[in-house]
Amino acid sequence: MAGREGLERYEAGLKALRPADREAIIARLELQQSYEEVAIALGKPTADAARMAVKRAVKALMLAMAQP
Repeated sequence: MAGREGLERYEAGLKALRPADREAIIARLELQQSYEEVAIALGKPTADAARMAVKRAVKALMLAMAQP
Protein backbone atom coordinates (compact mmCIF):
# COMPACT_ATOMS: atom_id res chain seq x y z
CA MET A 1 0.00 0.00 0.00
CA ALA A 2 2.74 2.47 0.92
CA GLY A 3 4.40 1.99 -2.47
CA ARG A 4 1.21 2.82 -4.31
CA GLU A 5 0.58 5.89 -2.16
CA GLY A 6 4.15 7.05 -2.73
CA LEU A 7 3.77 6.65 -6.46
CA GLU A 8 0.50 8.60 -6.40
CA ARG A 9 2.16 11.42 -4.42
CA TYR A 10 5.09 11.42 -6.87
CA GLU A 11 2.78 11.65 -9.89
CA ALA A 12 0.69 14.39 -8.27
CA GLY A 13 3.89 16.25 -7.39
CA LEU A 14 5.11 16.01 -10.97
CA LYS A 15 1.83 17.45 -12.25
CA ALA A 16 2.23 20.43 -9.91
CA LEU A 17 5.64 21.35 -11.35
CA ARG A 18 6.52 23.68 -14.17
CA PRO A 19 6.91 21.77 -17.44
CA ALA A 20 10.70 22.37 -17.54
CA ASP A 21 11.09 20.98 -14.01
CA ARG A 22 8.94 17.98 -14.85
CA GLU A 23 11.02 17.32 -17.98
CA ALA A 24 14.28 17.57 -16.01
CA ILE A 25 13.11 15.04 -13.42
CA ILE A 26 11.77 12.59 -15.96
CA ALA A 27 14.92 12.79 -18.07
CA ARG A 28 17.30 12.29 -15.17
CA LEU A 29 15.41 10.07 -12.72
CA GLU A 30 13.06 8.03 -14.87
CA LEU A 31 15.02 7.80 -18.12
CA GLN A 32 18.38 7.81 -16.30
CA GLN A 33 19.93 10.16 -18.82
CA SER A 34 23.37 11.60 -18.14
CA TYR A 35 23.60 15.28 -17.30
CA GLU A 36 25.03 15.85 -20.79
CA GLU A 37 21.91 14.24 -22.28
CA VAL A 38 19.68 16.25 -19.95
CA ALA A 39 21.47 19.42 -21.03
CA ILE A 40 20.69 18.64 -24.66
CA ALA A 41 17.06 17.78 -23.91
CA LEU A 42 16.52 20.94 -21.87
CA GLY A 43 18.56 23.23 -24.12
CA LYS A 44 21.05 23.98 -21.33
CA PRO A 45 24.57 25.13 -22.26
CA THR A 46 26.45 22.61 -20.10
CA ALA A 47 26.03 19.41 -18.14
CA ASP A 48 26.62 21.42 -14.96
CA ALA A 49 23.73 23.74 -15.84
CA ALA A 50 21.55 20.66 -16.34
CA ARG A 51 22.68 19.28 -12.98
CA MET A 52 21.62 22.50 -11.26
CA ALA A 53 18.27 22.46 -13.09
CA VAL A 54 17.64 18.89 -11.94
CA LYS A 55 18.62 19.79 -8.39
CA ARG A 56 16.14 22.69 -8.33
CA ALA A 57 13.44 20.52 -9.91
CA VAL A 58 13.90 17.76 -7.33
CA LYS A 59 13.66 20.33 -4.54
CA ALA A 60 10.41 21.66 -6.05
CA LEU A 61 9.10 18.08 -6.37
CA MET A 62 9.85 17.35 -2.73
CA LEU A 63 7.97 20.48 -1.68
CA ALA A 64 5.03 19.58 -3.92
CA MET A 65 4.92 16.05 -2.54
CA ALA A 66 4.87 17.37 1.03
CA GLN A 67 1.64 19.27 0.38
CA PRO A 68 -1.50 17.58 1.73
